[in-house]
Amino acid sequence: MKKIEFAISIGSNNTHIYKAGVGVVLSDRSVVVTGIKGKKEIALAVGMDAVTSGMEYRKVVNNGEIDFTLAELMLREYLKKVEIGRKDGVVFLVSMDDMKLAHEYKNLAYALGINFVYLIPSVIATAYGFEIENIRKSYLIVDIGVNTEIAIINNGRIVTGATVYNGGNNIDEKIAQYIYETKGIELS
Repeated sequence: MKKIEFAISIGSNNTHIYKAGVGVVLSDRSVVVTGIKGKKEIALAVGMDAVTSGMEYRKVVNNGEIDFTLAELMLREYLKKVEIGRKDGVVFLVSMDDMKLAHEYKNLAYALGINFVYLIPSVIATAYGFEIENIRKSYLIVDIGVNTEIAIINNGRIVTGATVYNGGNNIDEKIAQYIYETKGIELS
């Protein structure tokens, strides 16, 4: 059995790539500027390079939906930076709802030249990140982001859970509204 060396999390705002024993080896925006070369769509710029390029960039994840064509263009550039090879195992950290897209994620990995791939819900990775030692207990995990994951985990498995789309954005709006109403300070 091959060893998992890398984890990839494609978020609504940022993409993170983790390497076993090292930690985060890439953290950049989940955006891409595309162009046409011949009949093929190519990435002209990705991440912060795309944001600062002055060209119109496209989000890889929009309203909770991943565009796998854009994801491939973006990840192809990111993988060059972190040197993931065909022999390296990769796990995609995905939302609970995206677990149903396993086939698409595996096709994405194969298109990128990655032959050994797993998917796990990001909320499980969050639990491991908190170094929860006694997995026989039940834990409520709330991972707040643009999309917020809420799950009850027991024995390393999700008992029940949900993805709240735009949860983090809604929280940001409520905080800005509260500060405006109580302090008269407008946040953008």
